[in-house]
Amino acid sequence: MKDHYLKQELYDLVQSDQDVFEFLQEASLDGLWYWDLNDPEQEWMSPKFWKTLGYDPTEMPHTAKSWQNLINPDDLELARQNLAAHLADPSHPYDQEVRYRHKKGYTVWVRCRGMAIRDKNGHPTRMLWAHNNITKLKETEIRLSQENNRLDAILGNSGLYLVITDLSGRYTYFNYTYKNDIDWLPHISIGEDSLLSIHSADHQKCIDTVSRCIQNPGKTFEVELRKPQKDGSFRTNKWNFSLQTTVDGQPDSILCIGYDISDQKKSRTSTNS
Repeated sequence: MKDHYLKQELYDLVQSDQDVFEFLQEASLDGLWYWDLNDPEQEWMSPKFWKTLGYDPTEMPHTAKSWQNLINPDDLELARQNLAAHLADPSHPYDQEVRYRHKKGYTVWVRCRGMAIRDKNGHPTRMLWAHNNITKLKETEIRLSQENNRLDAILGNSGLYLVITDLSGRYTYFNYTYKNDIDWLPHISIGEDSLLSIHSADHQKCIDTVSRCIQNPGKTFEVELRKPQKDGSFRTNKWNFSLQTTVDGQPDSILCIGYDISDQKKSRTSTNS
């Protein structure tokens, strides 16, 4: 299939007009890094690379030592391993997250993707890296992890289960208490269908409850679900399901808070009999 004429036109512009190249790399990246593998002392880092780390580009030398003094040592070692693997095998992707120390002392998280430029014999002669600042994303992940740990501690002491699924019913989070009670089941893992850990006779009841949550944002719905045990029996949990939404009000996930009521149900059954 013939390339679109605008694609070819853009390629030509990037090669002939430096302003177009500068626009693309400034608008979409947080730094470029180009390295001469034949002369390892020769490196070029784009101005935005240094600005992302809080430095004046005019004061920073284009040397390996200049950035190696700022990268986390563990990440530097992993970067060297990834580089060696990528240079030896083009199919091995160079794509990792690295931590740099900002001039003000805090950590800057960067997603670093690289590609070796090879000669006609396949020998790598240059290395090109593209950087994206993912600090805000990583900080959010860390905060969520800390919040999850806090909830685990609180709910763990109470014996409550905390589960979050996406709208298709796949696990996106569960606390330790929930996992520990049913960790013999091979399907209890992030990304797996939560119905696999529910008695098959209760599947439709669970699906219907989720549907009610989606149709009634802000409301909580109670449901009892049986969890199969490896000895062939089952335990009964009481759950409260509610819809979680995004900041713009779109359905996002199902929050499930539950606890085991098997002993209570057995007690009531014995009393009635």
